[in-house]
Amino acid sequence: MSRTVCRLLSLALILAQVACTAGTSPTTMPATTSHVELDIFSGVPNPTWKLSAADTATLVGAISSLSETSPMSLPTPLGYRGFLVTIDEPESGSAATIRAYLGIVEYKERETKYYADPDKQVERWLLDTARPHIDGKLYDSLLMEIGEQ
Repeated sequence: MSRTVCRLLSLALILAQVACTAGTSPTTMPATTSHVELDIFSGVPNPTWKLSAADTATLVGAISSLSETSPMSLPTPLGYRGFLVTIDEPESGSAATIRAYLGIVEYKERETKYYADPDKQVERWLLDTARPHIDGKLYDSLLMEIGEQ
């Protein structure tokens, strides 16, 4: 098992423990936060929102279940360019950056790994978390675009 997959699984376990112990003092639990950005607009701010510890654990678990693939360059057209997720790990002082786009998940921490997501499960799941944060028409448009890619 690769080091990145092991780190993803470890992070998922920590986050699951955090989610299961909700209500305990924040000073006794590791504070892992994740921020999502829908990379879509040019000239105006992109929609952003936070994921709970439980949602972050779900995301990390989904990524860790994917197969690693060859490194690749993702295009950056106008319009929808995927989801960017930043997972901060204050205890280790590091951060992981994830881009989900075109059925590929790019995971950057100390090194960059690529995972094949042919069913776009990560993109679809992130779109679902965006629903309360974006306009309904934009949501419907993205749902169609992700399904057609």
